[in-house]
Amino acid sequence: MAIAPASQSRSSSVASSSLSSHSAPIGRSSPSPSVGRTSASASTGYTSRSSFSSGTPGPAASTQGTAAHASGILRMGSRGSSVSSLQNSLRAAGFNPGKTDGIFGPKTQTALHAFQASKGLKADGLAGPKTLGALRDMDSFQAARPAVARPNPTPRPAAPASAQSAAPISKLPSTGNAFMDRIAADAIASQRRTGVPASVTMAQAALESNWGKSGLSTHANNFFGIKGKGPEGSVNMRTREVFHGKETYVNAPFRAYSSPAQSFDDHGKFLTGNRRYGTAMQHTNDPHRFAQEIARAGYATDPQYASKLSGMINKYGLERFDRFGGE
Repeated sequence: MAIAPASQSRSSSVASSSLSSHSAPIGRSSPSPSVGRTSASASTGYTSRSSFSSGTPGPAASTQGTAAHASGILRMGSRGSSVSSLQNSLRAAGFNPGKTDGIFGPKTQTALHAFQASKGLKADGLAGPKTLGALRDMDSFQAARPAVARPNPTPRPAAPASAQSAAPISKLPSTGNAFMDRIAADAIASQRRTGVPASVTMAQAALESNWGKSGLSTHANNFFGIKGKGPEGSVNMRTREVFHGKETYVNAPFRAYSSPAQSFDDHGKFLTGNRRYGTAMQHTNDPHRFAQEIARAGYATDPQYASKLSGMINKYGLERFDRFGGE
C-alpha cells in the first residue's frame, strides 16, 4: 500500500503504480524521499461553551460559525470554547484529542472516533446530540468545569501510550495463532487511540506481512505495506501489484520503523488522517464493512483484499478484540 508525495493525494498514486500488493516484499536498499499524508478539513464552528451542551451558538459565535453549525453539531474545522470543552471531555474520558486549543482538528476527530466506537455510536467524527449526550452521561464535563464547582476532582487516566498498557496480555483471549496473539495488544492500543477496529488491524498485519515473515516486516518493522518515508527512513522493496487483472512486480520505497508498535500506531494514523478512508471510519463498529471500505478506497490493488480480511476475522474470531479496544 502506498501514499503519494506531500503535494498529491494518495488517490493520484494509483496511476503511477504506487498502490502496493499484499504479498511479502523482499530486498532492501537506500532511503527514498519522504511523502505526505492528506487530512480532512471543514468549516469553522461554535465559539461559545453553551453551544456544547445545548446546541445553540453563544453570543461570541461568528455569523459564519452560526450558519455552519445551526444544528448544534461540532465537526472538523469547528473552533471556539465549545470545542475546548469537547477536547477536555474526551481527555477526561481517556481519549487524547491533542492540545486543548479550541480547534477541531485531526487529533480531536481521531479521539472522537474512538470514543464513539467505544460507546457503540456511529463513528462519524461528528459531535452531535447523541455523542454529546454520551459524554454528559459519563460526567466527562467535569474536566471542563471551574475548580470552584468541583474543588478536588479525581484525575482520570489518559489513553494508553503503549500496547502493553492497552490491556494485560494475560487477560486477552487466545486465537490459537502465535502471531495473532503477539500483535493483539498493539492492535487494541491503536483502536483506543484512533478508532480503527483491532480486528481489521490484526487481519491486515497478518496478510500484509505474511504472518510477520516478510522482508519488509523483519527488516523495517513495517507490517502494513505503507509506502513512503517513515520515522526510520525508508527501504526499497520488490512488491506485487495487480492492475486490470494482471500481476506485475515493481520496486518501491516503504516506510521503516524502530519497532512493531510504531508501525501499528502509524497504520491507525494513516487511516484516520487520510480523507479517502473517511467512509470506512463511519463503520468502525462493523469490521467487515470497514474492510470493504478501505479496499474500495484503494488500500490494496488485490481485488480479493476485503474478502481475505473478512476470512481472517472470522477464522480467528478477531471481533473479540474490538471489545477490548472500545474499553
